Amino acid sequence: MIETWIGSSANRLVASDQLARALGPDTVDTLQQQTEMDRETLLSQLAQALPEVVHTLTPQGRVPGEAERRGW
Repeated sequence: MIETWIGSSANRLVASDQLARALGPDTVDTLQQQTEMDRETLLSQLAQALPEVVHTLTPQGRVPGEAERRGW
């Protein structure tokens, strides 16, 4: 799945429950506290945004080198 986010093909969506399992309960709890969002809203919004964020941060289908990342 993540390969589609990095590559040039269409980004595949991730399900909220898959994202919750990948992040783990501690991370989800921390994000809920920091954002003051309920669990379902948080996971839904992350599931929608994450593929595009990863796609944008991996130009030409590769992870940018350290020198490239310094400009972020």
